[in-house]
Amino acid sequence: MCFRTLADKLFEYPIIFDIEDQKSLANPQNCVTLSVLYLKKRDIIMMLFCHISELKKIDYNGTFGLWQYSWNGRIDGISGDVDLDYAYKDYPTIIKSARSNGFIVNTHDESNTLEKILQHVVSIDNKLK
Repeated sequence: MCFRTLADKLFEYPIIFDIEDQKSLANPQNCVTLSVLYLKKRDIIMMLFCHISELKKIDYNGTFGLWQYSWNGRIDGISGDVDLDYAYKDYPTIIKSARSNGFIVNTHDESNTLEKILQHVVSIDNKLK
């Protein structure tokens, strides 16, 4: 189901697998191995989302690209709780430059995309005040 949903779409951010429920936490490595292989074969950048204590169990020593600072945020046009995250990397530029996640040619204005991201971050900061 997940892979059909991803087909023929452009994603400026990595595809994120949320590994938090008890079923997937039982063996997170096995839970995502097939997905990682499938996405890598199709040149899709992905990442895992889980609590840091779970990463310590598998001796993860890599870097972190996003930080979820809220799970009950609000976004105009979306009803209910949404996760709010800070990105430590400029994923739109990274993904488009790598021609990943469906981007074959750069069809978007990079400065316009960055401006929209910055405006969104400012709006989140204003809501949190």
